[in-house]
Amino acid sequence: MKHLLDGFLTAFSLYSAIPVPAFKWDRESMRYALCFFPLVGAVTGLLLMGWGWICVRLGASPILFASVGVLLPILVSGGIHMDGFIDTMDALSAHAPPERRLEILADPHVGAFGVLACVCLLLLQLGLWCQVYETPFLWPLPLAGFVLSRALNALSIAVFPCAKTSGLVHTFSSAAARRAVVLVCLLYVLAAMALCIAVSPLWGGFLLATGLLYFVWHRRFCMDKFGGNTGDLAGFLLQNVELIALAAAAIGGVTA
Repeated sequence: MKHLLDGFLTAFSLYSAIPVPAFKWDRESMRYALCFFPLVGAVTGLLLMGWGWICVRLGASPILFASVGVLLPILVSGGIHMDGFIDTMDALSAHAPPERRLEILADPHVGAFGVLACVCLLLLQLGLWCQVYETPFLWPLPLAGFVLSRALNALSIAVFPCAKTSGLVHTFSSAAARRAVVLVCLLYVLAAMALCIAVSPLWGGFLLATGLLYFVWHRRFCMDKFGGNTGDLAGFLLQNVELIALAAAAIGGVTA
């Protein structure tokens, strides 16, 4: 039981800005941490659901709802996944061998292409959240996306080859109880699938099919462009799956 509690605390201390009690963070506490990672997404989704309910009750504008919809996930995560997205876009802008791209990922400086990609992503999210506000019955799709993206992220850390023999992803990958992580994360995927299909068989199915296809493609992307998985690439995966979920809800709302 202590290993599970430590895993829960490790997941929230590393992958969120939510305060947790002091605990001993070591290799043992990492064994089951990835099993609890999707719960950070569940918290994010519930907070956004509450925010949406407040906005509807107060008659708030779509832009106010959308602005918080963009900012809240970053505040909850502490920006760790957006950092990975920015670093990955910087590395992709360099038409260079995988070794050089890995060096760019490790560079603490932010390049122009990373900043530009971040601005474009946030603007796109803002527009999509504005559209989603008009169709509350589809809100569960992007909210389920917060769980799905983290479940797929955890699976990538557990099963994808690592690009380096050092770093946080390698540490988590080597320390994780892989069978438990894979099983639990597949259960999260099934739970997200059930919710999405219940909300909208068409657009829920589109979200899941697109998200899973992206996950399969992402493995090839990591191997071809970087020689394996890294923490930044895991953040890149998470941001893109969340974008897919948000786009599915927005397009579904337009065509409803």
